[in-house]
Amino acid sequence: MQTESQSANGQAEATRPAMTAPLDAAQMQAFEDDGAVLVDLRLSLDLLDRAETAWNRQAKGDTGQGSILEDQDYVELISAPVFEEIAKQVLRSDKVFILETGRAGTGIDRAETNEIAQRNDWPEKHGIRSEWANSMHTDVQVTTEDFEATPRREHLAIWFWLNDVPAERAAMRVLKGSHKRLGAHWQEMQQRWKANPNSPLPVRHGPRWEAEGEPDARWFAALEPTAMAAPRGYAQVFSQSLLHAGWHSEDTEPRKGFHISWVADGVSIGGMRFNDQSGRIDGVRQRSAELRQVMAPQRRHVAMEHSTLERLVGLWKEEWPPTLRERFRL
Repeated sequence: MQTESQSANGQAEATRPAMTAPLDAAQMQAFEDDGAVLVDLRLSLDLLDRAETAWNRQAKGDTGQGSILEDQDYVELISAPVFEEIAKQVLRSDKVFILETGRAGTGIDRAETNEIAQRNDWPEKHGIRSEWANSMHTDVQVTTEDFEATPRREHLAIWFWLNDVPAERAAMRVLKGSHKRLGAHWQEMQQRWKANPNSPLPVRHGPRWEAEGEPDARWFAALEPTAMAAPRGYAQVFSQSLLHAGWHSEDTEPRKGFHISWVADGVSIGGMRFNDQSGRIDGVRQRSAELRQVMAPQRRHVAMEHSTLERLVGLWKEEWPPTLRERFRL
């Protein structure tokens, strides 16, 4: 990933608002060490109730609307300043933007996927749990230097819960600290390729990951992930470079939540066009334009203007080996 240099005069924009600090020191350290932390958003009960009702409308498909962004209760929720404040603090930037947003899966809809995973031969071949090996992934490749940079060259995810999400209700599984080991691996592969583009990179064979330059997936698949259980009104704030996975629900009540991903100003989003997902950038264009139409004037600055979006797309540089560049995720 890349960041943009400062303006010609080397000065930050004077009009940017000062950052706030919704996460305390212990929570920030947990994010640095683990790659994920739970945060009480302290939203009003009225807003949570209306957001849950919006979730129910979307789940039933009886909204009479084409886009979730036409639901004003949902728009009011994602417009809450606390999300921007968290993103500013974690991404080390006084200007951040929404990348993607939507409804989180219920967990109940993963039952069939889990059954298929349990029938495959990975446990016999690798001695690992099938569901974790089948669904573990990252959303973006972030090197050690990317993660430690200011602004942080990262895509930050915030998943927030409108009902209690205990482990058995499909709480997301994460492999705490995996962003650090992966960051070191991506850094090494990037440096080796730059030093000698014609030199082959190692190929590790394991569940699903066998491209040149990828890490050994068997090591990660054999470890025990953590269920990020959370009470209603809490958010799971996590690095999208952290290994994580959806999970099946053992409950008849679905988990109810929405998600928003964020990027700091000056950080490239051009890598989103890889991994056969070139349409994602078109989705960001459309979503940002819609957000600017439906958000209140004092909040629409978190949705990228067209010129800002194209500037962040254009920051992409060819810094990855071809096999990793094409995938842009594990």
